[in-house]
Amino acid sequence: MLHIHNNHLHSLPVEMTGMSSLKILVLAFNHFTSIPEVLLQSQNSKSNLDSIIMAGNKVEKLPHEVLCRMQHTKKIDLRMNSLSLLPSEMAKFHFLELVTHLDVRDNQIRDLDVRSLKSLEYLNCERNGMLGLQVNGSSLKNLYAANNGNYVGLDNTIVLYL
Repeated sequence: MLHIHNNHLHSLPVEMTGMSSLKILVLAFNHFTSIPEVLLQSQNSKSNLDSIIMAGNKVEKLPHEVLCRMQHTKKIDLRMNSLSLLPSEMAKFHFLELVTHLDVRDNQIRDLDVRSLKSLEYLNCERNGMLGLQVNGSSLKNLYAANNGNYVGLDNTIVLYL
């Protein structure tokens, strides 16, 4: 576990590629605009990180190159960023098949489709101004989606039980 939060960081040194045993990384409240690719670079091109905590940064997008390297990640915390997910980004969520915990509250997500996250147990997507939410409910235990859709409620919510 490595905690390097509240340090005004915007990048990480390339030497971190050698930290193959790192399981939990806390980069909260820094100045990252994306998940640092250096974390996801290893000899197998797959990250062994179980948890990536990046709350309170400036992350705006989740590019395909990042998502496809997060196959072993179980917990993703991107709350309080500037994240707005495009349909093309959400279509790549199938790479995140082991994710059990996703926290994207307090971002700028209008519609969220996480149906491909079949292991998802915890989802917090509060205060995004969302109009639509689609989630696979087969493993879901906790869903927090309050204060969305201009604080009236989600217009279109679909929970699938597969």
